[in-house]
Amino acid sequence: MRIIKVNPDHMECDVDSSQDYLDVLNGISRFCSEYHGYSEGYRNEIAVNLTVSCYMLGIFVSDVLEVMVKEGLIDPKFDDEDPWTRMARVLNYADRFDWDYLLDPDTYLTMSYNRKDSEMVVLFAFAEEE
Repeated sequence: MRIIKVNPDHMECDVDSSQDYLDVLNGISRFCSEYHGYSEGYRNEIAVNLTVSCYMLGIFVSDVLEVMVKEGLIDPKFDDEDPWTRMARVLNYADRFDWDYLLDPDTYLTMSYNRKDSEMVVLFAFAEEE
């Protein structure tokens, strides 16, 4: 399992909403792993949810994308537009990122709530305080 740590000091969102963004990322990870989710019909939705959640949690979406490609969760060859371009386009709207405006998180939240960490290929977690 690959763990991507979120440092609360770098977040764009408040602590109260940070768990929601983390749950979206874990839901995307599970959806892509178990259901080959990054496919036609879901690619743009995943790109938006992934980009917004990474940005709000202060982690670089390009680094996360590299990990997800390396771990086989996102396969660019099944995309008519490479995922880096999709995510770069979403980042152009960073000044307007809003939970209710851009995200459609319900599927990913449900997937995250029902996950078993031991079965995750990529797990997003808060960095533990030292």
